[in-house]
Amino acid sequence: MLNYRQVSLSEFKKVWLEQTPHILIMKPATDLCPKCQRYVHNISNAGNLSEEEKKTMLGEYTCHLDKAKQQREYYRERCLLSKELFQTHDLNQTERGEQVFYLVDEAEEVGKGANTVVSLLHHFFEHWGNGEKDAVLQMDNCARQNKNNTMIRYGMWRIMTGRHRSIEFSLMEAGHTKFSPDWHFGLWKMKWRHSTAETLDEVAESVRRSSRNGHNIPQLINDAEKLVSFYDWTSFFEAFFKKLPSISKFHHFRMSEESPGVVFVKAYRSSAEKPINILKKGQQLPNVDTLPSVITPKGLDAARQWYLYDEIRPFCRDTSDSLQSCPKPVCPKPCVKIDPEKRKCPKQFASPEM
Repeated sequence: MLNYRQVSLSEFKKVWLEQTPHILIMKPATDLCPKCQRYVHNISNAGNLSEEEKKTMLGEYTCHLDKAKQQREYYRERCLLSKELFQTHDLNQTERGEQVFYLVDEAEEVGKGANTVVSLLHHFFEHWGNGEKDAVLQMDNCARQNKNNTMIRYGMWRIMTGRHRSIEFSLMEAGHTKFSPDWHFGLWKMKWRHSTAETLDEVAESVRRSSRNGHNIPQLINDAEKLVSFYDWTSFFEAFFKKLPSISKFHHFRMSEESPGVVFVKAYRSSAEKPINILKKGQQLPNVDTLPSVITPKGLDAARQWYLYDEIRPFCRDTSDSLQSCPKPVCPKPCVKIDPEKRKCPKQFASPEM
């Protein structure tokens, strides 16, 4: 190793501030609701507005907070009801607050869209569920991952294939979605900051050790006993279900075996419920055991493999050939052609001519 002198943390921060003052460490409570931040900014700079405009702006902000509050209260009530039901049936898992962490290797991922989220939810029901017939799921209002037609269709598919009697999806107001899973992630992050994990198995061990009573449970994708498969649910449902119109306006979606094909939606907790039929006319669902086609991970391309080997592997503790992380690729190293025209420095950064 090169014998460099180490600087103290305060000196490092001083140099950082002098050399890169535009790059800041994110302060606590800066990932707040963007709508709230916009309201606060506008209200604080409303000195030149009329009293009527100020009153309107304040009323809109208050209405937004009221909606967020009622969705939060509904979530807490459902959590308490769930705990009471599990205590009645003497099931300890949910009372203990266990959470399953799905750990996916970069080479095994198939994206972060609806197919991935629904596949993980399907795996959870099949391998971690308690055989429940009525389910209430709380989601974080992420349109690309869970608040979408694929998720709603999946719930209806489980109803119509007899896997559940009723399913309800509820979402909190966007920007106000901090809930119990974030607490579990927080526990793991505290452990993760003081861990040296270079393989997925070591990451799983950090998850397992992040809670004293085993609240956090790691689930590897390639687990031999509980293998996780990713399915093309989006294409599978296209033949049977219609799109739910104006899905972004609603925060509650309820389905039951008494009304197959019908989704009961509400904008907010206090809103009136509205039935919408999403089943295509004349369509019958396939056999109960029929599942969508499996999505095969593409793996890492040659450029990515060589990047990890050249740039990341030197920082690993063990650089022997037996290392699982960032192994030497068996594929030839791709030649990267660099356009000299694109590498020219902008005029303001170009060196002055001598």
